[in-house]
Parts: sequence; C-alpha cells; structure tokens
Amino acid sequence: MSTETKSSATKAPVVILGVTMTLALMGTYSVPFVIGSAIDALSWTASAAGMLGTIELGSIAIGGLVSSALLRPSHNVRLIVVIALLVGAAMQFLSAHMEHAALLMGVRGMAGLTQGVVLSVTNTLIATSRQPESTYGQVFTVTSSCFALLLFVIPYALSYAQAIGIFYLLGALTLLGAMAACRLPSSCHGLSGPLAEEEKYTSLTMLTYFFVVLTVVFIILGGTWAFSERSANQLNIESAVIGLILGCSTLAGIVGAATAAKAGTRWGHTLPVALGFIALGITVITITGAAGVYSYAAGIIAYGFLYMFVISYVLGIASHFDNSGRIAAGTNAFILIPYSLGPVLFGYVGMSNMFALGWWCGLACLLAAIAAIDLLRRLNLPISPKH
Repeated sequence: MSTETKSSATKAPVVILGVTMTLALMGTYSVPFVIGSAIDALSWTASAAGMLGTIELGSIAIGGLVSSALLRPSHNVRLIVVIALLVGAAMQFLSAHMEHAALLMGVRGMAGLTQGVVLSVTNTLIATSRQPESTYGQVFTVTSSCFALLLFVIPYALSYAQAIGIFYLLGALTLLGAMAACRLPSSCHGLSGPLAEEEKYTSLTMLTYFFVVLTVVFIILGGTWAFSERSANQLNIESAVIGLILGCSTLAGIVGAATAAKAGTRWGHTLPVALGFIALGITVITITGAAGVYSYAAGIIAYGFLYMFVISYVLGIASHFDNSGRIAAGTNAFILIPYSLGPVLFGYVGMSNMFALGWWCGLACLLAAIAAIDLLRRLNLPISPKH
C-alpha cells in the first residue's frame, strides 16, 4: 500500500471546496427540518416522513458512488459540478410546489443525485491533495461554518412559509454555490492511472472489513440526527431554541474539523479515531436518553464536534487506500447509505425506543474503534504520536 506523497496532487481553493462540500451534504443537515415540516405542515406520519429523508440521503449516496466510478481524467469536473448544482437548484425550487407525496419523494431523490455528483468530485479533489487528513479538516471547517449559518436561518424560513420557505432557501443557496464552483480546477489529476492489483485487493478487503461495523454506526447516527428536531419537540423545547441548539452543534463541528486539521497525524491515526468513535457512541446515548433541554443540548453540541472530528480522519484514512482518490470519494458516498437508512428505521421503530437504539450505537462505535486499530496496523499508517 502506497502512502507516499502524491506527486500529481490536485490543488483547489479550500474555501471553494468547503462551499461545494456544503452543497453536497446540505440534504443531510436540512433533513431534520424537512421531516419536521412534513409531519407538522403536510400531516405525514413519522414513517412516511422518515422515508422522505431516507430517499434523499440514499440518493446522495447513489449519485456519489456512481459518479466516483465514472470520473475520468478527461472529464471537466468544474463543468460537471456547475451543471449538477444548476439542476439541483431547479429540483429544490420544484420541491416547494410538490403536493403529492410520491412526486415530492421523486424530486427529493433527483436533488439527492445531483448532490452526490458534487460530493464525489469534491472528495476526489481533497483526496488527491498532499495532506488529505489536514485538507479534510480545513474543508470541513468551512463546511461547518456554512451549516452553522444555515441552521440559524432555516427555522425562520420554516416559520415564514413552512416547507416552501426551506426549499426556496436551499435553491437560492445552490444557485450561489454554482457561481462559486466556477473557480474549481477543470480536472482531477489524481484520477490518471488505474489502481494496482495489490491496491485493488487490499482496498476492497479492508473497506469491507471496516465498513461492516461502520454500517451499524452510521445507520443510528443518521436516525439520531434526522429525528433530533423531533426529540427536542418531545421535550417541549421551543422551535427557536431547537434551531439555536442545532446551530451551536454545527459551530462545535467547526471546532471539531479545525482540531482535526490542526492535529493532522501529529498524534498518529489510531488515538484520534479510536477515542473519537468511543466518545461519539457515548454522545448518541446522551442524545437519545435526554430528559431535558440541558442534557439534550450537551449531547447535540458534543455530537457536532465529534462527528466532524472523526469523519475528517475516516476520510483521510480512506485516501491512503489508493492514489487516485476514487476510494475516498466512494467512501464518503458509501457511508451515506447506512446514514440514509437511519431516518426510516427511527420512523418505524418509534420515538419511544430511541434510547435502546442509542445503546446499540454505543456498542457499534466501540467495535468501530477496535476495528480501526487493526485496520491502521494493516495499512502501516502512523499509529503512535509523532515526536
């Protein structure tokens, strides 16, 4: 497995990558409010609203996986991203006027596919940089800053025009993002050259081994986040306070991503990833078992920090599986598949059983930490802190 510096690393402005990453993952952050508005304004059941979230998140994953496999050195990735964002903006505006459930789900699925394309290109550009762990941290710092602002604004759009306000807001932001994406490089140089046979074999076996555990983790993480607004609602927390708490969670994500960017591999890979997963499991247990506003707020804010910290390292590690960046791009899309199953799982299981799901997530996070230690040993990545 090659861990040498990538000689053909792609250079792209970190701020622009942060903006495109925001637009690619916008559905994952807005889904709690979309689900809430579907239940309150459209009188949908929790299971139907959960299915809506699953369709959008699953479509992001599918779009990311397919596009990461199809990307070639000859492709103009800047043009691909701009077109995807323009189509995505159209889908956001169209969503505001879909009254039939099946039509709305179909349009949200199309919006998710466009976000997946943007996600794939953004991840490939990051993974082919010279220091992917640090670059991921920097990009997620920008992304978390954007989401912090978004989550402060969404409640006002929701109170003003319910789901219509949310979708128009997301559409306008996507159009602005298409303008910013014009500054992306036109190609991903790291895509040149096929994977070596050894890299293919090692990557497939290790990814399968690691993500069997991650699948369980991200299913419950997805459900926890998607129903975070409903959890607060059951605790009789006011809408404005919910928006404030979720916004603070995203601000904490800025700190988490910045911490990962600053630390890099200074403390190796194993310690940050293992401790991060264990702490993340404890946080989910805190959120799902919250008895009041303070425990809920503490759990949600800690979740924001830990999720962005851990994901920066997970994707940074994935970039070491190959030199093309395809596996890292596919990995970020792959984890959205179990993440997308969380909303529908929570919708069918019901709010009364969330605490039990939280304990399952805690156990899965512990297993993920153990698996990470073995995985990093096999990859020959730095395990102990650098002195």
